[in-house]
Amino acid sequence: MTDDNNIARCHECKRPLTVIDYHSEPLTGCMTCNLWGPPGKGSRWKRLPEEDLRELHRSIRGPGE
Repeated sequence: MTDDNNIARCHECKRPLTVIDYHSEPLTGCMTCNLWGPPGKGSRWKRLPEEDLRELHRSIRGPGE
């Protein structure tokens, strides 16, 4: 059983954060808010280009969804 209190969540929408490999750079962030940063570091967050975010959504949902 997972303890929901220990899951890292987005500060904006409170959804669980996702870890991705973005051009060989690991990033942790929120697919809903499009805010991303290096895992475990307190650096500034950035937004992915819209085209990259759409492709990320497609890769997770699968083709045709």
